[in-house]
Amino acid sequence: MSVTGRDFTDGVTIDKRNARAALYSARFHAVRRGELCEECGRKIEPQETVYHVKRGAHRRLGYSRRLTILCGDCAGDKLRDGWARPCEYCGRGVVRARGLTGRHVFCCRRCAWSYYNERAKRRRAKAREGKVCPVCGATFTPARKDAVYCSNACRQRGYRARKATA
Repeated sequence: MSVTGRDFTDGVTIDKRNARAALYSARFHAVRRGELCEECGRKIEPQETVYHVKRGAHRRLGYSRRLTILCGDCAGDKLRDGWARPCEYCGRGVVRARGLTGRHVFCCRRCAWSYYNERAKRRRAKAREGKVCPVCGATFTPARKDAVYCSNACRQRGYRARKATA
């Protein structure tokens, strides 16, 4: 184990520093996934209602606001006049502070990303459907947007037809 710079005076090895960084990263991502309360660090169960509050902080370039995920104990009176709705992806209960607006309600970032990814996938699939195979004339929905033929057999027939005319 090597020790460098300031770590040498603190007596902290690189491995210990990396272990601390990994713990911090794991906690940070667990909070963003709605698994931990951001204020007290308590584990939030998957069926338990989460509470959203906007927190502000002075940053270098001005005032910044971000969404904070809290457990019921930490939310307390802060969300007395909030409104409750289920998460649009997983159905988990979400109570949002008054003044938080948005078209969709999600319990965590993972649910938001999953929702928007699935929506984009459905749109792409809908755009692909209804292609016509140039060899047999069948209507099909391809797995890829650049697919031309409905099957490998039609693709081979098309290749042989192009090869014969060339």
